[in-house]
Amino acid sequence: MRVLRGVYRVRLIVIAVGLVICLVNAVRNIAGLPQPLPVVWPVVVYGAVAGIGAMLLLSLLGGKLHPRHERRTLQAPVRGRWLALNTPSSAVPSHGVRIFGQAYAIDLAARPAEGPEPPYDRGGMVPPEAFAAFGAPIHAMAAGTVVRTCGWQRDHRSRTSGWAHLWLFVEGNVRQLGGPLWVLGNHVVIRHDDGAYAAYAHLRRGSLRVRRGERVEAGQLLGECGNSGNTTEPHLHAQLMDRASLLTAAGIPFEFAAVEIGPRDDPIWEPYAHRDSGMNLAGVPHSGEYLLVPEDAGSPR
Repeated sequence: MRVLRGVYRVRLIVIAVGLVICLVNAVRNIAGLPQPLPVVWPVVVYGAVAGIGAMLLLSLLGGKLHPRHERRTLQAPVRGRWLALNTPSSAVPSHGVRIFGQAYAIDLAARPAEGPEPPYDRGGMVPPEAFAAFGAPIHAMAAGTVVRTCGWQRDHRSRTSGWAHLWLFVEGNVRQLGGPLWVLGNHVVIRHDDGAYAAYAHLRRGSLRVRRGERVEAGQLLGECGNSGNTTEPHLHAQLMDRASLLTAAGIPFEFAAVEIGPRDDPIWEPYAHRDSGMNLAGVPHSGEYLLVPEDAGSPR
């Protein structure tokens, strides 16, 4: 396990260096330049390709080698009516990969029953203020101690059209090379009293209400929902994991207490209706369903 975690720590560096070597070799071939080291250079190039392949394979499969954890019961981190976009009730890993400890992560976007529809018809780069989730309060799911915060990254415009999704694909790969800081954007990581770690990602710049080392209680206000990091629109990405370092963390399944689940109301989510690759998690909606949380839930402050 130590070897696996050690490789996890260097895989992004290996991929970045390998891509640079491959790019240099491609430019050299196009320009017709001689090999800098006739004997060693081919070995370097093929080694870079093999390194990239090995690290990508580890990103897809390596997480399965981590130990499994018992599910935890938590308070919901939001209040009101929120649409579940990617959840472990529909699929595990919920985001298609286990990298950065997100095997059981959930994405939630605010959809007030009486609120306006998301501005998807206004193009792919809409200001985050146009979405109901932007600025919504985010609460601690359990008591613990803050071990990591980041609150300086900007809230970018939405990526909610075909061409904007293409931009997100390119942007997302660059962020992956930069590591979890650039993927999560503004975030808070809390060590719960039972030893698990919770991460709250894509928070609004300047909205954090807690600092590293501070003790927080369940339901306490942490900050506001934003659109920082690798996001299509303002939403909360929440996950539970077994360590503070997202580079080596394994995800932990969790359930929400004292919530209700609202049914799907959009045909676009029908393909998720019969998916059986997820888990039976109480209080965790399937993709396309709604998480309904009383406004007075928990003990926020």
